[in-house]
This record gives sequence, C-alpha cells and structure tokens, in this order.
Amino acid sequence: MKLRVLCIIDSLRAAGSERMAVNIANGLAKNGVKTYLCASHRAGPLVDFIHPDVTSFVLGKRHAFDVVRFIRLYRYVKRERIDLIHAHSTSFFWAVFLKLLLPHLIVVWHDHYGLRIQGNSKLYDYLLRRFKHVLDYTIVVSEELKEYAINTLKMDLKKVCYIQNFPILSKAKGAFELDNFPIKISKNKLISVANIRPEKDHFLMLDAFSEVKKEFADAQLYLVGGYSTDAYLEKVMNYINDNPDIKNDVHYLGSRNDVIDLLETCDLALLSSQREGLPVSLLEYGLAGIPIVSTNVGDCGRVLQYGKFGSVVNEPNKESFSAAVLEKLRDKEAAKIQALEFQKEVIENYSESSVILALVKLYSELQERRVM
Repeated sequence: MKLRVLCIIDSLRAAGSERMAVNIANGLAKNGVKTYLCASHRAGPLVDFIHPDVTSFVLGKRHAFDVVRFIRLYRYVKRERIDLIHAHSTSFFWAVFLKLLLPHLIVVWHDHYGLRIQGNSKLYDYLLRRFKHVLDYTIVVSEELKEYAINTLKMDLKKVCYIQNFPILSKAKGAFELDNFPIKISKNKLISVANIRPEKDHFLMLDAFSEVKKEFADAQLYLVGGYSTDAYLEKVMNYINDNPDIKNDVHYLGSRNDVIDLLETCDLALLSSQREGLPVSLLEYGLAGIPIVSTNVGDCGRVLQYGKFGSVVNEPNKESFSAAVLEKLRDKEAAKIQALEFQKEVIENYSESSVILALVKLYSELQERRVM
C-alpha cells in the first residue's frame, strides 16, 4: 500500500524551517509518496512554491488549545488514511495528541530550533521529555542538536539522526519585479536573507556595514525576510534610521518570493546569526554561487570548511565581521572563485535527491517495524 505522509508546519512564511517543510513535501511527492502539507496557523509566500502533486491546506489554528481546529485535523487524518506525520518544530505537540488518539500513526519529529542549545526553550524541552516516548523518530538539522537531543532531552540514540538541510532555488510564480528592488548604482551590493529576529543579530551586521561604508562609499545592503514581532522590527528600523552613515543605503525588502533573482543581482551574502542549526539560507547562497561571510554558529563553519568555501567569523564583533566583508570586496575575483567552489560542494553533497531518498528509506523502515 502506498505510504501517505502528512507534513505539518506552523505557517508558510519564508523562513528556514518553513522552506525545509515545503522542500521535503515537494521532494516526497516527486518521488511517488502521497504527500499532504498542513500549515497549522496561517499561509504565506511559500504557498507559491508548493508542488502541484502535494495536497496542501491551512488549518487556521488560533492558539495551542484550539479544540475546534484540532478536531478538524483529526477528522482529516482519519478520512485521508494518513500513515505517517512528519511534524516540524512546534507541530510536535499536535502530532503527539493525534497519535494518542490514533495509535497506528507513525510520528517523526523534525527539530530545526538551533537556539534550543542556549536554553531558550526550557518549558518546551520539559514537555518534549515528557512525551518523547510517543515519538517514533527524531530528525535534527545539526550535530549540536543531535547531541542535545540525546544528552539533554534524553532521547533514544537509536531513534535520533542528523539529516542535513538542502536548498532549492526555484523561480516563484510571476516575473521578478525589478522595480520593487531599490538598486542604486553600486558595484558592492550586499544581501542578507534572514527573518528579522533577535538571534539573527542584524545589529552586528549593521555595525559592520557602517565600517564597510568608510572604504566602499557606494555599498548597499539589502535585508530580506519576514519578522516575528512588530516591536523588534521597529527596533531594527529605528537603529538604521538613527545612523546617518547607513540610513540611505540599507533597504528592508520584507519577505520575498524572488530570492534567487535577488541573490543573482548582489555581490556578497551575509549571515550574522548568534545561533543556528544549519541555515537553509547558507545553502541557498552556495547554490546561487555568491560569496559568503558567516558567523561560526551551528554547522556553518563545518559546511564552509572553516574558510575554504567562504569567510567564517569566529569573533562576533563588528571589527571581525567588517574585516571579513572588506576582504571579500577588495578581491572579488578570489571571492567568486571560492563561491563557485562552494556551489559545486552544495550541488554534490547537499542535494534534494540524497535527503529525500534517506527520508523514504527511514519511513519504510518505521512502517516495517510497525507491521512487525
């Protein structure tokens, strides 16, 4: 019987875990798996990237204890005869409740939350430890998260594995709207694809950009990504507007569907995070063949081979970060050669096919165990 998989994610906003949920659902469908994708809270820009063979829907959950929406999801799972739930991030909890009511379900939890290691989710981790026995398997996106799952969450070593993220830079529906991209005449266009959230540390990037402007007066910085709270976005925008050295040269573009076009237009990609697992944006930078400067967080340093494929900043301060950016801008030919080497690395070792085949194999093994 054909396996029927339901992937669940909070929303379809253009963020890392959401992009991975869509990438996985699309990859499964292209490999013959009957695949469903549920955005439990709301839709978003990524709806335009869902493969036509994926059955997708938005549940409209208003809060964690929305009984009406939970019952609707429960009935949907029964009606569609779902075999396996692939729950991303906080969707863990409703997946667990579904399994308690429908014991035949296989539940795979996919942990993308790199900040967990800093102790930023104590209540969440407590609940994970209490309900971990309900899970059939856990997938993590970095080696650090794997160690955390085993040592802190006390999960069974045999039921945890690290599966790398993978990038897909596909064109969105509709043409690239260049008029909505405020390009000024510049040979030094920098871009950051990251949601406006505290852990992304846009202030480090902005401080470093102020230093870069002293040498490259024409430099422009484009910030691409959604935001989690109005207050934090306002804080970032006020910081930009209060700094006369950069206020006219930093452009917040919001959440975009044309990331590939934006990357192809720019000269250098930045990642200034305080904490990550393996950010999808880093792999997208690689796939686009754009030079990179990244802080050494999560698996970023390992993936960039600690400087072979891009600059890795070990000290997260404006002096170190700006020095790495300046090095790339001063020698663009060497930076581009390095970027193309990373592009080859991403294509060969972070492909959709290898990850999807690993997932299908895992699903099959879990299904066989259930039958036995």
